[in-house]
Amino acid sequence: MFAVQHSMEHADDSGREPGGQPRAPWSWQLLRAPLPLAGYLLAVVAADLALTGWLLADTAPSDGQILLFTAFLGCGAISG
Repeated sequence: MFAVQHSMEHADDSGREPGGQPRAPWSWQLLRAPLPLAGYLLAVVAADLALTGWLLADTAPSDGQILLFTAFLGCGAISG
């Protein structure tokens, strides 16, 4: 168990610098990928966000759903 914890503590895939600050966007590995691959991945993410926004525009959540969402969001904020 100690070996796993030790290796997880020293893993560098958290997206943060050792001091706890997030890395600058220009140091992301995606931007070091070949241009066609980076463009494809960014296009997929953009399409996903566009479709999500389009579908959310027609959504009318009930009060219970909004309350449940805020409860989950609060739990995530506390545990993160």
